[in-house]
Amino acid sequence: MQNDFSTRLKYFRSLRDLSQVELAKRVGISSKQVSDYEVGSSKPRQSTYMKILNALEVSDQVFSNSDLCSLDLNDLEDDQQVIFRNDSGDKIILSREFCTKNRFHPIKDLSVYKIQGNAMEETLLDGDLVLVDTTFRDIISGRLFLIYFYGEKMAVRLYRSQDGLINIVRDNKSYSDQESINESEIIVLGKIVYRQGLI
Repeated sequence: MQNDFSTRLKYFRSLRDLSQVELAKRVGISSKQVSDYEVGSSKPRQSTYMKILNALEVSDQVFSNSDLCSLDLNDLEDDQQVIFRNDSGDKIILSREFCTKNRFHPIKDLSVYKIQGNAMEETLLDGDLVLVDTTFRDIISGRLFLIYFYGEKMAVRLYRSQDGLINIVRDNKSYSDQESINESEIIVLGKIVYRQGLI
């Protein structure tokens, strides 16, 4: 049970994008205590546990019973936020209501990618963050996908031609119209389902 608590504490603290220090301040305890809870060397008293739940904006039922590998959006209140992030620290923060409405589910299948370069201007700009559904790899002509092509990740539009080739199209007209390749030459990492950036 103690290990289960420490795993859940780390998970929900991360989901709320809080450091151990930030959580400790919200709860009114030391960051050392939070660290001890997360490594499983101690467990909080009931009153502290309730303060932790309050600081994490989560109910006891959700905290104690959620399957952390597939946290369901239905476990969150409409106004609660879901934070998606990549290994570089880039993050997209959306409300649970928005995620549900747009069927961004399950959470674990969505990843953040930062657009680099101008190949997809006017649609995607350099520095934009996009949310990629990593389960969606079937090519639908004209949709935006994140692909791995010749050692590089890139956001492109994909089209399937009549002869079975895949056409890679970039929205920026200064790039060549398209490249026709065999499907085996690319790895589709997922479909781009959301863009966050400056307008």
